[in-house]
Amino acid sequence: MIPLGQNNMNTEVEKPKKTSRLITFVPPTPSRLQFRILTPVNRWLFLGGIPLLRSIPFIGSIPGIRGLTNIPKIIFPKADTERLRRSVSDKNACFMVPNHPEFFTDWMLDKEIMSRLAPTTASWATHDIVNGMGKGAQKFWLRNNLIAQIPGAGGAAGKAYSVEWALAGKNVLLHPEGAVGWHGDLIGHLYTGAIDMAIEAAKRAEKDRQVLLAPIIWKLVYNRDVSRGLHKEMDYVESSLALPKTSRSDDLGQRLYDICVAILAKSEAHYGVKPTDAHFFERQDRLIAKLLPILGKELDALGAEPEPSKATTDKIRRGERWLRTVDRKSEAAKSVRALTQDLRLLVRFQPDFYTGPHITQEHIGESLKRIRSVHCKGTFKDTLNSFMPQPAGPRTAHIRVPEAILISADADVSKMLEELRLRLQATLDEINAELDAAGNAITYRNVFLQ
Repeated sequence: MIPLGQNNMNTEVEKPKKTSRLITFVPPTPSRLQFRILTPVNRWLFLGGIPLLRSIPFIGSIPGIRGLTNIPKIIFPKADTERLRRSVSDKNACFMVPNHPEFFTDWMLDKEIMSRLAPTTASWATHDIVNGMGKGAQKFWLRNNLIAQIPGAGGAAGKAYSVEWALAGKNVLLHPEGAVGWHGDLIGHLYTGAIDMAIEAAKRAEKDRQVLLAPIIWKLVYNRDVSRGLHKEMDYVESSLALPKTSRSDDLGQRLYDICVAILAKSEAHYGVKPTDAHFFERQDRLIAKLLPILGKELDALGAEPEPSKATTDKIRRGERWLRTVDRKSEAAKSVRALTQDLRLLVRFQPDFYTGPHITQEHIGESLKRIRSVHCKGTFKDTLNSFMPQPAGPRTAHIRVPEAILISADADVSKMLEELRLRLQATLDEINAELDAAGNAITYRNVFLQ
């Protein structure tokens, strides 16, 4: 009954906005049956190919027959296998932390390792994958025990699930390098997420349960000369990006350099920077030095939080953090987004990637994938390549496992992070030393040396 004198017109109550599924954490619902079913699918369809059919001429070259990642051979020494087996024992709370040199292959090799030693392991993946492909795909990923990495404060639920799962002795896997860098011989910047969760687990662990950080390294090597395939991919990049044509008669290393210079010249022209005959990295640094102050002034005017340091990456992250707090369709956001994206592309290739007098065909292959992943857009072929990049030929995966790191409740995060980086890089260097001693590498002059 409406009291006398009160307006009896219906008033619409504003409903609270529903949180987007993309940024909503849903706990995984792991299925052992799904794990068992997917193991041979991963092993044959995605990694090594279908036995017998792979060896048939022409038919064996079809991606689904030869394996999408084209890895017919995995070398995982017994000593390293046993070292990881001890770490992932259900008596421990173990966080596995592999390196991250290549997209798509990362999940396939991780899954192979887990299927052999720890099939119920929970794995972290970007929220775009877990939550952004529809309800059906989300259900599939959750049954595969994937943890959606929700940006910002939304990630707390995923971390809590990870700690609980690890304390139950079932293991958690995540890549401390974050996004793929496409540099197989260098461990990139590491994030603290795995260590933070391990310390929290150590605070809550029973006295007889060790909390471990288990580093894993995998290194991919072509099984033969793949120069023909690399030349073909360079032809595609030049055509796709409308770059000056180079010749297949040119050295592969020189062709790669010329492609990188041509892409940089387009960026220079966009921002009104006159190109010079200076070396590639000198020109790249000059363009970065011009763009950073522009980004900084825009963010200052918009009231963004100050950058934590003067490091280039922190200045770029400042823009990325600000973008997560505003309407990305606004004019201010469009300008900041363009600057941060262009700067992020520029810093993806650094001088410390290849410091020796020669670069290998593996270096050239990963560089082409790095270029394609960020520059070649707009076609079905490019979209497919971004999700499932195809290698230039068959490869061998060398897997190694250094000693695990024992984490205590009072562990120093920065020291643990540096120890993790050292163990990962040292193990990777050991693999490369073994490969160099074998003398089978196919190399080209490193034109990127200044």
